[in-house]
Amino acid sequence: MAPFPPLFLRLLALSACLAATWSGCRPSAPKTWEERTTAARDEPWYRQHLLDAYEAAGTKDPRWDRSMQRLLEDVASHRARAAVKPSARLLKRLEAVEREGCTDPLFYYLCARYDRFRGNAGRRHIDHVTAHLAMRKSRYCALEKFFAAWRAGAQLERSDPSGSRQYYAEGIDLLKAALADPTLLPREAGGASRLALNNLGFLDERELLRRAAQEILPILLERWPHDPDVLRSVGIGHLELAWAARGGGWASEVTSEGWAQFAEHLPAAARALEESWALAPHPDTATEMMSVELGQGEGRARLELWFQRAMQLDPANELACGRKVRYLEPRWYGSERELFEFGWECATNPAWQGHVPLAGISAMLNLADEYPEKERGAFWLRPEVWKVVRASYERYFQLNPDDKGTRQAYVKDAYRSRAWKDLNRQLKLMECASMEYFGGEEAFREIVEEAMAHQ
Repeated sequence: MAPFPPLFLRLLALSACLAATWSGCRPSAPKTWEERTTAARDEPWYRQHLLDAYEAAGTKDPRWDRSMQRLLEDVASHRARAAVKPSARLLKRLEAVEREGCTDPLFYYLCARYDRFRGNAGRRHIDHVTAHLAMRKSRYCALEKFFAAWRAGAQLERSDPSGSRQYYAEGIDLLKAALADPTLLPREAGGASRLALNNLGFLDERELLRRAAQEILPILLERWPHDPDVLRSVGIGHLELAWAARGGGWASEVTSEGWAQFAEHLPAAARALEESWALAPHPDTATEMMSVELGQGEGRARLELWFQRAMQLDPANELACGRKVRYLEPRWYGSERELFEFGWECATNPAWQGHVPLAGISAMLNLADEYPEKERGAFWLRPEVWKVVRASYERYFQLNPDDKGTRQAYVKDAYRSRAWKDLNRQLKLMECASMEYFGGEEAFREIVEEAMAHQ
């Protein structure tokens, strides 16, 4: 075996800084729309809710009571802003409560919730299952118990699917109880319901999805029939039911019962989402209407109407771009030319922000899937394909210069397209590498050696 080249050894030595794969390391784009429009209005409710919950059900102790209250005030601000990343002050306060030996179940949940944002040195790791079991025994309110149960279910999805379903089923019961709380903020009712419905739809847990929708949607409509946030959740529930009935395969594979349920739930989704939009335009509502149009196929003009609405309200709306990519696939309503054009727009439109440029790469990936497997290698060697992919990454790193994980994807894609000049440049810029992401040390060594041979 030939010795590893120096560049490979340098990157291998740095691989510890990325223990997870690229997708787990990529930072999330901020939810600027929600942060801008809801924080000031809703933060007092979150603060009162959390402080009252701790006062009524918390494990109280003079050693940590004041620190816990300060922590909950920061958590209230974080939840009101619907932010992805917690503030540095929140994390410091979490560490302070931990140093004081807090054994409160809600504190355990917060440790698990913010674990991925904290350093590893000198602290106790608490996972979501541990937190859920502690919350289950506590007297905390149903809403906080729901979140603990749901995230415990998510933790077990791969390692213990049956245990995961058990926690999700428990979560549905807790969510029903939470929705009966007369003080519950409508936005929180809608958000918790969307978490459950979206998650079950994504996992294709059809039985649990039907149960959640049958039990949750009537409560939402009875309690908050004219709230735009709740109506968006109702629309999403019908969307998930529609697509679960149809499935994601070819039309010829759909059963007659599947088509009947698809035709039943899509109009219901459209009615709820359009009413939500009329009450209070929101980018997520417009984005979900794009999925309605994908199913109903009324025409490109309708798709563009909702896409433009979504992007005007949130120029960082990568999900809306992903929905349009799917709509433009040749197997749906588009063509190869239209996917190339839209991929280039995602990569170069100066008005679009966040992770939107990566939708250009998604366009090429989806287009590659349209080809027989034996022809996909040649597809990635086409200059016009690499032009879109390269422009997408370059624009992305202009907007997200501190993202170390996605640099690995740039390297891998450059190698697949045999873009040697770009590959060598990205290898030098890559500060850390996950051997798992590249398929092991041998596979990564092969990439580096071929790159060096084409310098």
